[in-house]
Amino acid sequence: MKKVVCSFVVVFAAWTASAQIEKGTWLVGANSNLGYNSYTPTSGGSNQSYFNIGVRSGYFAGENFLVGANLEYLNASSSGPSSSVTTIGLFTRYYFSKVFLGAGYNSLSQSGFYSNGTSWGSIPIELGFVGFITRNIAVEPAFVYTIATDTDKGGMPGYAGLPFPAKSGFGIRIGFSLYLGRPAASE
Repeated sequence: MKKVVCSFVVVFAAWTASAQIEKGTWLVGANSNLGYNSYTPTSGGSNQSYFNIGVRSGYFAGENFLVGANLEYLNASSSGPSSSVTTIGLFTRYYFSKVFLGAGYNSLSQSGFYSNGTSWGSIPIELGFVGFITRNIAVEPAFVYTIATDTDKGGMPGYAGLPFPAKSGFGIRIGFSLYLGRPAASE
């Protein structure tokens, strides 16, 4: 048993010992909640379809410390009406080798059938993994927990495209990022 535990510790230490990201590196990426979802409400009504895509950019202000901005778009539609949510926000991340922890603030604006130009704020908290495909290209799956900041409005109306109020949401996001200006020795 000791050998198994020691082997696991050595492999884990070797796996996490790489991937330091230097100050001055730029990140440019795109993400989605895995794309297109469709469901039929149990209470009747028409089928609902949701599509989400986002872009983000950031700068490593220090080793493994990223500061950036993001823009996302979500469209919710049914056989008749549709609604959209546009998100603009700021975020920060800290990389613990290949794992990152991030947080930010988003301003969301909803238009269309489910709202009358509703706006609110949210705080996303993310825990993810950076899987470098090449020295500069990475896939970034992450768990994201989002908290509404405007709870006096009953939460996030139509948050994540759902036509009902929510005060928080949990999801999985897949992103692809370019790490520009990353030296070859940082692998």
